[in-house]
Amino acid sequence: MTVSPWVRFLLVAPVFLFATATLFVGLGAVPPVVVLIAAMVVLPVFSVFDPRSIGWLLAPSIVVFAFVGLLSWTSSGNIPSGAAGDVIVGALVGLPLWFLGVCVSADNKPGIALLALQAGLLEMVTLESTLSSVPSGAGSGAFLTAWFNTVGGQLGALATALGGKGLRAGQSIPLAGYADPVFIALSLLALAGLLLPLIGEPDARLPPRAVPSRRDLADSVRMLPPPVLYATADPATPARPPAGAGFAPVLGTAVAVVAFLEVASAEPVYAFLVVTVGAVGAIVLLVRLSAAPGHLVPAAVPPPRSPARPRGR
Repeated sequence: MTVSPWVRFLLVAPVFLFATATLFVGLGAVPPVVVLIAAMVVLPVFSVFDPRSIGWLLAPSIVVFAFVGLLSWTSSGNIPSGAAGDVIVGALVGLPLWFLGVCVSADNKPGIALLALQAGLLEMVTLESTLSSVPSGAGSGAFLTAWFNTVGGQLGALATALGGKGLRAGQSIPLAGYADPVFIALSLLALAGLLLPLIGEPDARLPPRAVPSRRDLADSVRMLPPPVLYATADPATPARPPAGAGFAPVLGTAVAVVAFLEVASAEPVYAFLVVTVGAVGAIVLLVRLSAAPGHLVPAAVPPPRSPARPRGR
């Protein structure tokens, strides 16, 4: 299905704009440094006008991310404060629109667009969970401290689960408490906007084969089939994916989530083991499918050459 880039943008953008607006409203008055850094990070969103310019638009944000990494490295285990903390908060606040820019620039690469949507939704849940744990209008310093605590608590819960103890009752999982219905509805809308172009069309049918002209000879003289004159070959038709192929990732994800919840409720200790085995099996299946020949419409094969006629007696 052919979908206009602007239609896809209007379907994907609301969830990212919702998260960004919620962050700025929750933070209240922020220093100018936060706004400046956020403006540098959100530049990739302008790739909706020209996807080919995504490289130049990503360059300032890459510089910002490198600088943020340097600030975190030189903080000696302490949470940065002051201007350094404002720089990190600006980069965090601009991340939702940064992922939106990656989504809209990958118009012909659905895998990258879906990966950017997934990472963006995870980052938005992290930021919204952090915002819900600080008072309204607390400022960038309190938000940055709460963000480090939220991320640290989430990583600690995952490390405990992967260490063999599973998902225990009463275990603190910071991201598990965020469930905004507006955010969920907008996330589903964004997923639909990225999956619409993946819905294939019915396979193209081969045109009727043209009957080549032949030269008729007398039966008493013809010893072998006459040669084919003006042989024509049917033009190759473009291959098209089968209808509904774009729903396969959605169906597989739904089945995986349901299976994980069932195992986690019955035997929490083995929940992550099942996820690991399923992920390995999915990778093996994808490798096997990518190595198999695709569902293509074969091109017409030209007719074989007729053998030469023997000389007359």
